[in-house]
Amino acid sequence: MREPLFDEVANFIESPQSGRFEFLALRVFEHQFEHNLPYRKFCLKRGKTPDKIHSYREIPAVPTAVFKEMDLSCGPSEMIFLTSGTTQGAAKRGRHLIQDLTLYHASLKPNFAAHLLPEGQRLRILVLFASPKLMPQSSLSHMFETVIDTFGSEGERLFFF
Repeated sequence: MREPLFDEVANFIESPQSGRFEFLALRVFEHQFEHNLPYRKFCLKRGKTPDKIHSYREIPAVPTAVFKEMDLSCGPSEMIFLTSGTTQGAAKRGRHLIQDLTLYHASLKPNFAAHLLPEGQRLRILVLFASPKLMPQSSLSHMFETVIDTFGSEGERLFFF
Protein backbone atom coordinates (compact mmCIF):
# COMPACT_ATOMS: atom_id res chain seq x y z
CA MET A 1 0.00 0.00 0.00
CA ARG A 2 1.34 3.41 -0.96
CA GLU A 3 2.13 5.93 1.74
CA PRO A 4 -0.42 8.81 1.87
CA LEU A 5 2.59 11.15 1.96
CA PHE A 6 3.41 10.11 -1.64
CA ASP A 7 0.04 11.41 -2.79
CA GLU A 8 0.46 14.65 -0.83
CA VAL A 9 3.83 15.28 -2.49
CA ALA A 10 2.49 14.35 -5.95
CA ASN A 11 -0.49 16.69 -5.46
CA PHE A 12 1.83 19.50 -4.39
CA ILE A 13 4.02 19.01 -7.48
CA GLU A 14 0.94 19.10 -9.69
CA SER A 15 -0.58 22.10 -7.94
CA PRO A 16 1.90 23.97 -5.72
CA GLN A 17 0.37 26.07 -2.99
CA SER A 18 2.23 29.00 -1.50
CA GLY A 19 3.43 28.29 2.01
CA ARG A 20 2.87 24.51 1.79
CA PHE A 21 6.39 23.55 0.69
CA GLU A 22 7.99 24.07 4.11
CA PHE A 23 5.39 21.93 5.90
CA LEU A 24 5.62 19.15 3.32
CA ALA A 25 9.45 19.14 3.21
CA LEU A 26 9.55 18.73 6.99
CA ARG A 27 7.04 15.86 6.80
CA VAL A 28 9.14 14.14 4.12
CA PHE A 29 12.25 14.57 6.28
CA GLU A 30 10.46 13.06 9.27
CA HIS A 31 9.30 10.12 7.15
CA GLN A 32 12.79 9.50 5.74
CA PHE A 33 14.36 9.83 9.18
CA GLU A 34 11.92 7.26 10.55
CA HIS A 35 12.02 4.73 7.67
CA ASN A 36 15.56 4.97 6.26
CA LEU A 37 18.14 3.67 8.75
CA PRO A 38 21.31 4.75 6.86
CA TYR A 39 19.86 8.26 6.42
CA ARG A 40 18.86 8.40 10.09
CA LYS A 41 22.44 7.51 11.10
CA PHE A 42 23.74 10.20 8.74
CA CYS A 43 21.42 12.79 10.34
CA LEU A 44 22.19 11.73 13.91
CA LYS A 45 25.93 12.18 13.29
CA ARG A 46 25.11 15.77 12.37
CA GLY A 47 22.79 16.30 15.33
CA LYS A 48 19.78 16.72 13.03
CA THR A 49 16.52 15.14 14.13
CA PRO A 50 12.92 16.03 13.26
CA ASP A 51 12.41 17.76 16.61
CA LYS A 52 15.47 20.00 16.03
CA ILE A 53 14.79 21.05 12.45
CA HIS A 54 12.37 23.90 11.77
CA SER A 55 13.17 24.78 8.16
CA TYR A 56 13.72 22.75 5.02
CA ARG A 57 17.07 24.55 4.72
CA GLU A 58 18.27 22.62 7.80
CA ILE A 59 17.51 19.17 6.37
CA PRO A 60 20.80 17.32 5.81
CA ALA A 61 21.50 16.63 2.13
CA VAL A 62 23.27 13.39 1.32
CA PRO A 63 26.32 13.74 -0.96
CA THR A 64 25.76 12.06 -4.33
CA ALA A 65 28.78 9.78 -3.76
CA VAL A 66 26.77 7.99 -1.02
CA PHE A 67 24.48 6.49 -3.68
CA LYS A 68 27.49 4.55 -4.98
CA GLU A 69 28.16 3.10 -1.54
CA MET A 70 24.75 2.22 -0.11
CA ASP A 71 21.06 2.00 -0.86
CA LEU A 72 18.90 4.77 0.55
CA SER A 73 15.23 3.88 0.56
CA CYS A 74 12.24 4.01 2.88
CA GLY A 75 10.84 0.69 1.70
CA PRO A 76 10.76 -1.87 -1.09
CA SER A 77 11.54 -0.50 -4.55
CA GLU A 78 9.26 -0.62 -7.55
CA MET A 79 12.21 0.27 -9.79
CA ILE A 80 15.98 0.53 -9.40
CA PHE A 81 17.85 2.85 -11.75
CA LEU A 82 21.63 2.62 -12.07
CA THR A 83 24.08 5.32 -13.05
CA SER A 84 26.28 4.70 -16.08
CA GLY A 85 29.37 4.02 -13.98
CA THR A 86 31.51 6.36 -16.07
CA THR A 87 33.28 7.99 -13.12
CA GLN A 88 34.29 4.92 -11.10
CA GLY A 89 33.48 1.96 -13.34
CA ALA A 90 30.69 -0.60 -13.37
CA ALA A 91 31.53 -1.88 -9.87
CA LYS A 92 30.73 1.55 -8.35
CA ARG A 93 27.52 2.42 -10.17
CA GLY A 94 25.15 4.58 -8.16
CA ARG A 95 21.72 3.12 -7.42
CA HIS A 96 18.54 5.17 -7.32
CA LEU A 97 15.81 3.14 -5.65
CA ILE A 98 12.34 4.29 -6.66
CA GLN A 99 9.77 3.18 -4.15
CA ASP A 100 6.82 4.34 -6.25
CA LEU A 101 7.00 5.47 -9.90
CA THR A 102 3.88 7.61 -9.41
CA LEU A 103 5.93 10.26 -7.64
CA TYR A 104 8.76 10.00 -10.19
CA HIS A 105 6.25 10.61 -13.00
CA ALA A 106 4.51 13.37 -11.06
CA SER A 107 7.77 15.32 -11.00
CA LEU A 108 8.66 14.59 -14.63
CA LYS A 109 5.46 15.32 -16.55
CA PRO A 110 4.44 18.82 -15.39
CA ASN A 111 8.01 20.09 -15.59
CA PHE A 112 8.52 18.71 -19.08
CA ALA A 113 5.23 20.25 -20.22
CA ALA A 114 5.90 23.62 -18.57
CA HIS A 115 9.40 24.06 -19.94
CA LEU A 116 9.49 22.22 -23.25
CA LEU A 117 6.02 22.06 -24.77
CA PRO A 118 4.15 24.68 -26.73
CA GLU A 119 0.98 25.20 -24.72
CA GLY A 120 -1.16 22.07 -24.85
CA GLN A 121 0.46 20.65 -27.97
CA ARG A 122 1.72 17.15 -28.59
CA LEU A 123 4.98 16.74 -30.44
CA ARG A 124 6.66 14.45 -32.91
CA ILE A 125 9.51 13.13 -30.82
CA LEU A 126 12.70 11.50 -32.04
CA VAL A 127 14.84 9.89 -29.36
CA LEU A 128 18.35 8.77 -30.26
CA PHE A 129 18.91 6.58 -27.24
CA ALA A 130 18.52 2.94 -26.27
CA SER A 131 15.00 1.77 -25.44
CA PRO A 132 13.97 0.65 -21.96
CA LYS A 133 13.98 -2.91 -23.29
CA LEU A 134 17.70 -2.58 -24.02
CA MET A 135 18.49 -0.52 -20.92
CA PRO A 136 15.86 -1.34 -18.26
CA GLN A 137 17.90 0.22 -15.44
CA SER A 138 18.40 3.56 -17.21
CA SER A 139 16.37 6.40 -15.72
CA LEU A 140 16.95 8.43 -18.89
CA SER A 141 15.55 5.68 -21.09
CA HIS A 142 12.53 5.36 -18.79
CA MET A 143 12.08 9.14 -18.87
CA PHE A 144 12.14 9.22 -22.68
CA GLU A 145 9.55 6.46 -22.89
CA THR A 146 7.29 8.25 -20.40
CA VAL A 147 7.59 11.56 -22.29
CA ILE A 148 6.80 9.93 -25.64
CA ASP A 149 3.83 8.02 -24.23
CA THR A 150 2.49 11.15 -22.52
CA PHE A 151 3.32 13.94 -24.96
CA GLY A 152 4.10 12.29 -28.30
CA SER A 153 1.87 12.85 -31.32
CA GLU A 154 -1.00 10.43 -31.83
CA GLY A 155 -0.07 7.41 -33.87
CA GLU A 156 3.61 7.88 -33.21
CA ARG A 157 5.44 5.92 -30.62
CA LEU A 158 8.96 5.05 -29.68
CA PHE A 159 11.85 6.19 -31.83
CA PHE A 160 14.56 4.38 -29.95
CA PHE A 161 17.42 2.48 -31.47
